Amino acid sequence: MLKRSWKQNHPNTFDILNGKGVSTSEVRSIYRALQDQHVANAQGIAEAIEQNDYVTLKILLEQRKGITGAIEATIQDSSKVQVFKDHIIDMLSSSATFADEKGQIILDRVTDIVEKANSKTHNLVTSTVDTSARMISKGNRLNHKTGKFILDKASDGLSMLSSLIKNKF
Repeated sequence: MLKRSWKQNHPNTFDILNGKGVSTSEVRSIYRALQDQHVANAQGIAEAIEQNDYVTLKILLEQRKGITGAIEATIQDSSKVQVFKDHIIDMLSSSATFADEKGQIILDRVTDIVEKANSKTHNLVTSTVDTSARMISKGNRLNHKTGKFILDKASDGLSMLSSLIKNKF
């Protein structure tokens, strides 16, 4: 029953036993607890030697071996975590430097392309406006000439008509 409820409270038992998902603060507290056990064990060994209790001494020495192994494993795990963190920091730093250098180059290229496109667009718009203005001006002149020609011909025609009418009456 106790085992079952513990598994319910800790569903990732395998991960916890393998050190996955254990925070740095938890590793530090485990390390401190192991050091306290080591000190207590050393005191127990000293007492067992004074009392000439070899059975207790043997048990305490085995416990000390386990505690020492656990302390070394904790130190190795913590150093692995630190090495991993340092590796990630180095990778991120080099990636940031690379991105900064390449990003500036790409930004410069994009800026040049946009400036060239802007200049070409400006030239094209200017050319279009100039051509349109010339066409409109030419159209206005042609319209004016056409109007003048029509008025002249209408005037001549009316003049001839009036003289014909005058001559007949």
